Amino acid sequence: MRLNDILSWININIRKAFNIKNTLLILGITMICTLVYSYNKLLFHFLSESYTVLIGFLMLVVATNVSEASENGFFSFLAIGFGYVGAINLLHVINYEGINIISKSSLNISIQLGAISTYIQAISMAIAFKFINKKVDCRKITYIYMTAITVITLVTYTLDISPAFYLEGYGQTVLNHWINIFSCLIFIFPTYLLYKHKNELDFEKDNYTVILSMIFTVLSRVFLIFYIDPNGIIAFLAHVCRVLSFYFLYKSIMKLVLREPYNILFKGLNDRTCKLEEINKELNIKNNQLETTRDRLEKSKERYKQLVKSLPDSILIRCGEEIVFVNNATVNLLNAKNRSEIIGNSMFSIIHDKYIDEFKENFITVENKKQRFLNLELMTLDGNRLDTEICEIETVFENKLCNLMVIRNMSERKKFYELKAELDQKIESEKIRTEFFANLSHELRTPINVIYSALQLEDIYIKKNDISGIEKYNEIVKQNCYRLLRMCNNLIDITKIDTGLFKPCMKHHNIVYIVESIVSSVSFYVKSKNIDIVFDTSVEESYVLCDPNLIERIILNLLSNAVKYGKENGNISVDIYDRDNEVILNVKDDGIGIPDDEQDTIFERFSQVDKSLRRKCEGSGLGLSLVKSLVELQNGNISLKSKIGEGSEFMITFPKTDYYDEVCATTDELVEENKIIESVNIEFSDIYLY
Repeated sequence: MRLNDILSWININIRKAFNIKNTLLILGITMICTLVYSYNKLLFHFLSESYTVLIGFLMLVVATNVSEASENGFFSFLAIGFGYVGAINLLHVINYEGINIISKSSLNISIQLGAISTYIQAISMAIAFKFINKKVDCRKITYIYMTAITVITLVTYTLDISPAFYLEGYGQTVLNHWINIFSCLIFIFPTYLLYKHKNELDFEKDNYTVILSMIFTVLSRVFLIFYIDPNGIIAFLAHVCRVLSFYFLYKSIMKLVLREPYNILFKGLNDRTCKLEEINKELNIKNNQLETTRDRLEKSKERYKQLVKSLPDSILIRCGEEIVFVNNATVNLLNAKNRSEIIGNSMFSIIHDKYIDEFKENFITVENKKQRFLNLELMTLDGNRLDTEICEIETVFENKLCNLMVIRNMSERKKFYELKAELDQKIESEKIRTEFFANLSHELRTPINVIYSALQLEDIYIKKNDISGIEKYNEIVKQNCYRLLRMCNNLIDITKIDTGLFKPCMKHHNIVYIVESIVSSVSFYVKSKNIDIVFDTSVEESYVLCDPNLIERIILNLLSNAVKYGKENGNISVDIYDRDNEVILNVKDDGIGIPDDEQDTIFERFSQVDKSLRRKCEGSGLGLSLVKSLVELQNGNISLKSKIGEGSEFMITFPKTDYYDEVCATTDELVEENKIIESVNIEFSDIYLY
């Protein structure tokens, strides 16, 4: 910010200020002052100072009352400050020598107060810039100025500590001379601030009169530097400049502090009026649009009715229980002659009796505005029953809140689904049958081929009289015969179970002894596969109602699977323990395990994890299905826990019994060793030891 810029800005605003109007005004005020001065110098001094007091008080009153509405605190603060400058000027007037208002009046005190008022004026102008475009707290500022005025008054009148500013016969003192010089210089700072904030004050709005006020204030202090006689011409010019200074400041403040708030208020009203006019125009446009839309809606409503009437789906509208509208498809669905036969009737007249309560619960009593669905039977007017699916939603019909129902005839669709389900079942049955026969032919052909091959080899050994070779292949023939016998037994038993002809011989037996004997009999087969088998029980005796032959088949089947699907150097454990009123039998291995998605179907007939004909282990897929059936025939349950790579655990549960009267008398009658071995040979026939 250069000095040339400031001077140039001041020069421009001075040119604006000294227009014809202001120039004539200045000349007029000067002429009036000259006339009064020439008439009575003391009167002139009194009137000029009284004028500044009056102007100051006017600015104070106006600023205090309209400060809340003013948006620019700069002028409000300045008006309050100059109001209290007027108060100091009042003290200056009443102390002037010759006025004789107070007894202790003197020219020295009057000049001191005049200097004080000038400094307060300069300080007020400097501080006012802090409130540009801000609200001011008039009460707080008033308290500050009142305190300052009170202190000044007390110091001036009670304490004789102020140096002399004027001496009779000598004139103004050197101190007063320098104070006047300094007061001229101190106005440089407000001038700089005025330039700095010129954009906020917007001098294009005639605010340059503030600059005129500052110029005349400075000129007033300049004249006071050189005056000798208080009533001389120089003092006269100083007072004229002071009058002009207050006038132009009053003009600016009145414009912005008094007139501008009202302009702002009226501007706000004008803005609101304009907005209301714009809103009114928009409302008129929207009203026209609404009229157009209403006409379109009426036409659309008519088209909608025609569309609903011609829809292929049955449409019914009810208000409460009363039917108020049906389309042509509903008339045909209910075998009515026309719509009038249905409209006006109760909904319950077309609903089958057993569905009325359900309809009330879902559609009549419920307060739900969303779509609702229900399957129920409707009654046609000629008494036929229809399976239907109903979708209902709220709608407005004839300016009433009603319910629109879309009715679909599900009779044909139901028949279709039933036929489809039957077809799917037959396809699945045929698929299982095909897989079974393919598997069965494989299971039959394999042992037969083995037997045939063994017989051919035996012919060779017979010719060579090699008895050991013949015995070896006799064992192979025997094992495959057992395999065929096992398959035949399983098929016969499955058939008997399905037809209800399979009757177990149920008696009370010690299941611990039965299972332990079976486990001991299979140890040879198990160890031949490098698998360890362990039998463990927490009870010595536990009696259940069972058939020992079926228990034997169940355990042998599970152990056969554990051996076939167990890993080398693996383990099989058979545990028996009591739990409440049940006996738990666990068969656990650490083999390959069963996938999660196969565990739900593993007990189904013909089910196998590996269905391919190149599978590693042989089997017909009947074993576990037969086991489940045999367990359930003895009032038991079987369940499975398995995890891939960790093995499988089958848990069989039988009801425990405390009735011992029918327990078999001898062990030989229960489990004969030769019979168990025969059963083991049959159940383990698909496990080859060579």
